[in-house]
This record gives sequence, C-alpha cells and structure tokens, in this order.
Amino acid sequence: MAFKKSIDASVGEMKLNQLRKLFPYIHVDTNTLQRLLDEWPDQVKAEHMRAIFEGHSNIYTIVLISIDGCLNYCNSIINEYEKDDTEYSAVAETIEYLSKLKSTGKRYLNIDGQHRVKTYEDFLKSKFTIEASVFDYVDNGDGAPIAFQLKGVKFKDMPEQTQQTILDTPLTLVMINKATLQDMVDVTIYTNIGEPWNNHERRIIIPSKFNRFLINYMNDNPLMEAMFNNTKNLSGKYSIVKKGDALMVAEWVGYHYNSLKGEIYKWPDDVQLNTQSSVIGLDGHSTSKLNKSTSLISKLVEIVNTASSVKFERTLLDNLFILLTAFDSSSHPLNSFQKKVKISSPSKFLDWFLKMESTLRERDFYNKDKDGNIYIDDFGNKSTNSESFKRKCGAKKVDDIEKRSTLMIQEFNNDYNDLFASGVVSLVDTNNFTKADKLEVAIENDFKDASGNEFTFEELMGSDSIIEGDHQEARDGGNSTSKENLTLRTKRANIRKSNKKMISI
Repeated sequence: MAFKKSIDASVGEMKLNQLRKLFPYIHVDTNTLQRLLDEWPDQVKAEHMRAIFEGHSNIYTIVLISIDGCLNYCNSIINEYEKDDTEYSAVAETIEYLSKLKSTGKRYLNIDGQHRVKTYEDFLKSKFTIEASVFDYVDNGDGAPIAFQLKGVKFKDMPEQTQQTILDTPLTLVMINKATLQDMVDVTIYTNIGEPWNNHERRIIIPSKFNRFLINYMNDNPLMEAMFNNTKNLSGKYSIVKKGDALMVAEWVGYHYNSLKGEIYKWPDDVQLNTQSSVIGLDGHSTSKLNKSTSLISKLVEIVNTASSVKFERTLLDNLFILLTAFDSSSHPLNSFQKKVKISSPSKFLDWFLKMESTLRERDFYNKDKDGNIYIDDFGNKSTNSESFKRKCGAKKVDDIEKRSTLMIQEFNNDYNDLFASGVVSLVDTNNFTKADKLEVAIENDFKDASGNEFTFEELMGSDSIIEGDHQEARDGGNSTSKENLTLRTKRANIRKSNKKMISI
C-alpha cells in the first residue's frame, strides 16, 4: 500500500559556517508555530558546545522550512480546490503567512532545533564561552602542535585554526521544500513529541488569522504581562510555559462571541476553540466583534492592574470578565433597565469586586443547619455545598456560568445606588442623547434641572459633567426616547429616580 506524500523533505549535512551565513534569514515563530520555549542559559549553551567539540554534532537534527519552496508549492496546488473548500482556505492562509515572512527578508522557518541554532549564533558572536576544559591542538608555526585551552575563551579570541575547525563542524539538516501550514504544524508536533501536547498547544501553533490577532494583541503588552504575573494557579493547561495566558484570553473572546450571539452563559469548549484558531476561524466573527472583545479584556486588565500587590485567582479573572460582559450588553436578560454600565473608577470598582467576590465564595461554601452551624460528616470533615458559588467557579457548564452571573449581579444590584452615587460606575444610555440634545433641552429650561435647580455650563457640557439626560417617563413602559421625552437631572438624582431596576433578577 502506498501512502500519499504530503511533505517533500531532504536530509543532508551542512557545515556550521554554512549555517552561519543563513542566520539573518532564519525565522523562529515562537508566537505561533512553536511552543513557548525559554532561551537556554549560558551554562546549558556552553555544555552543548562542549558536546559539539567532542564530536556529537551529527546526532542533533535541525529542521528548516524553505519559504520559497513552500510558497511555490502552494501556488502550484491552490487552483486544485474550490474557493469555498477548507483545503483552499488552508493553502491560501499558508501563502499569506509565508509571503509576509518573505517580505521581511526571511528565507527559512526553523521548526526544530531552534535552541541549538541560537546557541551556535551566540557562540560565534562571542556572547558566551565554554566552561569545561577543552583543548584544541594547533600548529605553533614550526610544525609542532601545541594544546590550546578553550575554557573561558571567546570565539573571536581563539586561534584562527581553532575557529576554522569549529566552523567546519558538520551538522545534520532537514530541509522541507513542500508543505502547507497544517503540514508544518504536524512536523512541529512530531519533532517535539517527548512531552505530550495539550489541545491548546496544538491549536495555538497554527498561524491562523485568529492566532495572529491574539498574539499581536498580547505581545509587547506590559499591562497584560503584569496581570498574569499577579495571577495564581496558572498550572496545567493554563501554565504560562504552555501559553496558558493566551488560552485564557482566547476563552474570554469565545465567551464574548457567544454572548453577542445570545448564548450568554456558554463558555467556549475545545471544539469551539479549535474552530476559532483554525485557518477558517469562527464564522461571522468579524474584526469589529474581535475589537469589542479586546476592548472588554483591556478594561479588565486596566481594572486588575490598579492593585499591583494583590495575587488574583485565575477563576476570579474569569468572573470579572463574565460580569463585564453582562455590563456591556443592554439586552442582557438580567438587565431590565436597558443601559450599559460604565466603570468610572477602576480602582474603587476593583475594591468592591474583590470584597463581593470573596464574600460569595465563603457565604454558602459549607452546608449549615438552621442555626448556622456547619455540618460535620462521619469522617469529621466539614460538609461542603456542591452548589456553592465557590464550587461553581471551578466549573464552566451553562448552569454554572448562569449561577455565577446571577449571584454577582444580585450583589451589584444591592450596591449599585452607592456605587453610582460615589462615582464608581455610571449608566450609558444605548439610545444616546447627544450633547447637542442636552444643550437644547437646557436652553429651553433656562439651565435648570428637573427639580428646578440651576447648573453651570461646565456641569452640563464638561468632560466631568454631572448633568445627565433622562426620560421624563420611563422607557420600559413604552414611552418615547425622543427629545420631547428628555429632561435633565444630576447623576445622583438620576440614580434615585432610576426605578430601581437597573439590573434585576
């Protein structure tokens, strides 16, 4: 039986000096097509170079992908598929990805042996030295060889003969000339098979549009990095070395996407996340929707980073995003006032949220009798409530997310008068009255609010305006949202008047 050959690769020998000439043209895609690998410390680099000097160079394989070769291959096969085929999308994505790399001057992708390639490059640039005793025998000029100690000597300070010996070191090279992105992903996984890959690691290395969007959003974002540095329990699939931070952000995007579709309590599962990271991506998940998602995530990051000395539970960040998602939707089923909630004071809101969330975690965690005493089981252990908020924080089924949302919004509902009055949060009318509308009504009423109190122009039109547009008759009774139904109130008065059901259960 013959198997279809999807990858064309050649195996050969390349001297270190030849590889040296390729260094500027080699790209290592640690954001997508590779695992997140920490650079070897100098001690490890030195040990590897010692092994190379001892003749072990041929046992280490370097795998490169020829950008030109794979581009030519993909351009030659793309017309074999219909434009609505999955295969067409995969090949087209490969062409786009490789073309961008080529435009930066890169010729090769390094998908295995990137640590070794970086070690060779740094050694030849004299960035570290060998720490073990290694000798090379060089000609002293009269034909008699002498031993030269390489320990502690930088490459640039070694004898010319020794430098040439090092540059002549043979290396085993695999060059892939024909492959698609999926082929590259498969090769990457196969060549790093020593440690099992989780589902997120497998999908995040795909250079898809969503993954590039995700990585670009997270890269060079010190606030994002600071937040995850202060996050506890980033282990297992959420470990940073397994790109668990990217997994959390991908889950938040998927959850917000579901919310926009009306599936407000659906946390994304592996199937959805796989589709999201594929070359096709989520159907209908436009750039504008992604921008809305990242806007919410940026707000979460801003809020969390107001308390740099606090270590946050990973699930607490999820809860905060769930709450922000509810606040961002005027049509959320728990929002009967039909207004979005704006966080005006991130630090004060975080203080409220931390107190509220920790209270919920402890309130019903244990089963208690009617007198408030905790039940003790037959083994002397405290009896925990499987339906408690704290237990639900570790689960992500629809009913789990619904309960978490409901309980948090109930607490917000209890406190919103104080939060609004103190300027921590404000309401955003989705049927917006413009500043021009407010000014027109103010002129008609001699710059007096609904209670007859006079206000200044700055209080009305300034960036920190305390005068808000409001409906004379509540909208939820079917009354008009036109200017004829508009009146002006202070924020505090608007809160008191707000028919006390901004978000009700």
